[in-house]
Amino acid sequence: MKQLIFLCILIFNFSHSQQKKNVSISFTTSESKKGTLYIAVYDNSEKFLQTAVARFKTNYNGSKKHFVIKDLEVGKSISLSAYLDENADGKLDKNFLGIPLEPYGFSQNARGSFGPPKFEEASFTVKANNSITINLK
Repeated sequence: MKQLIFLCILIFNFSHSQQKKNVSISFTTSESKKGTLYIAVYDNSEKFLQTAVARFKTNYNGSKKHFVIKDLEVGKSISLSAYLDENADGKLDKNFLGIPLEPYGFSQNARGSFGPPKFEEASFTVKANNSITINLK
């Protein structure tokens, strides 16, 4: 009986660990830009751009950067946002109308009109081999 329980736990843990995958992201800019790249992961349309489930930052020194987000749940719908902080002030600078002055982008290269895109426009489903590109504009 103990062996059966152990086997069930082992199978459950193995199958559960198989449900987590990585997402490989390529970030690009039109020019050779430098700064700190801030990345946020959202898994909920009501909390999109307000409460991220994960945040990352990394150096960006050129026109292209590869980044991997690990252990995301397969089948989960997520959206990513990113911006390049060129002046190292820790925030996305905007003009008096609220239009970003630094490069930014979203998964699916979604662009909103008169504001950011909706969660559904930027979302994608985590699969076994996700590889996406986000153009920072």
